Amino acid sequence: MSAETEFRPNFRSEFLSLIRQDGGPLDLERPDAAEGLARLRDCGTLAARHQLVPAGQEYILGKFKADLRALLVAPQATAERVASRIDERLSAYRYRPSALTFANSLPLLASVYASLAPAANWRVFPSIIRPEILDSAWASVAAYEAAGCAEDLYSQMARAVLHASAGDMGAMIARCRCGASLFNQDPLLAPKPHLHSDLRGAFTVMTPREVVAALSRKAVPPQIQLAAVASTQCRYIVFSCADIRYFDRFHERAIQSFLHNTQEAGYHLHLLSPSAEAAEIARSRLERYTAGGRVGFSHSPDENPGDVAYYTLGRYFVVSQIQSLYERPIFVSDIDQTTRSDCMGLVSKLQGRDLTLALYIKKRPLVAAIPWFLFGAGLLLINNNPHGRLYGEVLNQAALDAFVRAGAVRYNIDQNIIWSTVDYMRQRISSFTLSDLAELGPYPMVTITR
Repeated sequence: MSAETEFRPNFRSEFLSLIRQDGGPLDLERPDAAEGLARLRDCGTLAARHQLVPAGQEYILGKFKADLRALLVAPQATAERVASRIDERLSAYRYRPSALTFANSLPLLASVYASLAPAANWRVFPSIIRPEILDSAWASVAAYEAAGCAEDLYSQMARAVLHASAGDMGAMIARCRCGASLFNQDPLLAPKPHLHSDLRGAFTVMTPREVVAALSRKAVPPQIQLAAVASTQCRYIVFSCADIRYFDRFHERAIQSFLHNTQEAGYHLHLLSPSAEAAEIARSRLERYTAGGRVGFSHSPDENPGDVAYYTLGRYFVVSQIQSLYERPIFVSDIDQTTRSDCMGLVSKLQGRDLTLALYIKKRPLVAAIPWFLFGAGLLLINNNPHGRLYGEVLNQAALDAFVRAGAVRYNIDQNIIWSTVDYMRQRISSFTLSDLAELGPYPMVTITR
């Protein structure tokens, strides 16, 4: 297959312009090439820190082509300025959702290089692959094989990383093509949106022993500022958390649907606020709801502004405090979910349960290898009983500890930690009860179409 038919024409031409120097291909074997590739790896680290997940390789090239080129060919003094500029650009684009992080895109980019440059040049390529990605790739391959899922897309991509690290570009390209073809994608392009995953984060589940260690470290929860409390007459609480962007986009529809479709419940919204001024503006916008006594509001500083995954974990930094505040069953919900029916019947049926998860009716791929793919993190009911309160405390500490140690949040980490803490509870408390919300009928909430 020719290069013209293998890659989108604009993609290939962009790469040609990026890697050509003085009308000829960039010599990756020259002495300073390894240094340039190391700087390129540092750029990948910046991208990972900023949670940049590009929509495709064209996106990287379109926004960072000149800077990446400069990193490969510039002297060290210039490279420092280029790295600073890339850091600024990553900050500006970190909000964008997409398919693969910059660092995890490197094996895919490598396949394009391999089609345009001599194979001998690839003796220096393994220096691009960061150690944590390589470690995760080995763990991924082992888990997929144990689960009998070796032909899945993620398994193929993990193997592609390993082949690239070993310098076997032919085998790496074959894995990329095989993985892409599984989902009827053009070769070497990103997987479908609903199959997005972060290779680095997918297999970092905390073991019960690590949960115990997290509890012993006693990470300090954020001090929440209470602006309004829902009435104590409410029989259960729907709790959601948002950063300022999600608050602006979704709070009106979420609260209005809740007030329209429930009678005996309270709604508590916690804002991860970038500033005291933003929190005050949000409080004033909620006054018409909080004045009615059924809506509560609190806020705490946003420790990771702009991270599109942060608020999903941030709710578990404060869930135990919300439990203590209301002493009622707590439905943890996404801010972008609307309420379509009253949950009182569910709460009554589930009084004898400690925790209820929303298991997916249609199983997602890789459940055998990744058990937390079995349920959604956007809806769970934690009961107001000793085990439920203990679970909230454990979940609170495990989430805080994971964030403090990682310094960043990745997709699926909330499901990951929920699963880890459930595993911890079930191993230590034989009477801990867990149930599936789907067994009781249609879900009371539905995600808003973005």
